Amino acid sequence: MKKAVTLSALALVLLTGCAVAEADAGTAPEAAPASAASAGSPAAAPAPVQDSEEDTCLKLLGSNGAGPLSEAVNRVTIYDGTSGYQGTPETGRVLLAELDAITASAPQDMEASLLELSSPVRNSIELAEGTTTFWGLDVETWQGAVEDLRTRCAPYSP
Repeated sequence: MKKAVTLSALALVLLTGCAVAEADAGTAPEAAPASAASAGSPAAAPAPVQDSEEDTCLKLLGSNGAGPLSEAVNRVTIYDGTSGYQGTPETGRVLLAELDAITASAPQDMEASLLELSSPVRNSIELAEGTTTFWGLDVETWQGAVEDLRTRCAPYSP
């Protein structure tokens, strides 16, 4: 049974190869290198789609202004020189997944601010999972990133 399947597969490969060779022989010389190059090289991964600033901001703001940007800001507490994150690891994971997806398709010049925005969420998850024992938030840098995103997204606010 195994030999029959192997022989059938081999015959199919040979027939397909012959058909491709015949088709290539009948094409114009200019077309042959392009088809040979595409057939011989591994399939190139499509380039990731990059959103515009407006699309990124609309995702951050949400339809009612209570999107991931607002949620991330509302969950971080800063008081009298201390900071923290208010939320469960589960809500943090959901929020972090949203922010990571937005960051992945955002314009490159927004990436640093988006990564900084998500840093306390990421850190709180790491604390909950025990992969770190240190809460680290540079409050001024984080607030600067939030201000940058709010300023850039203000024209697109719902």
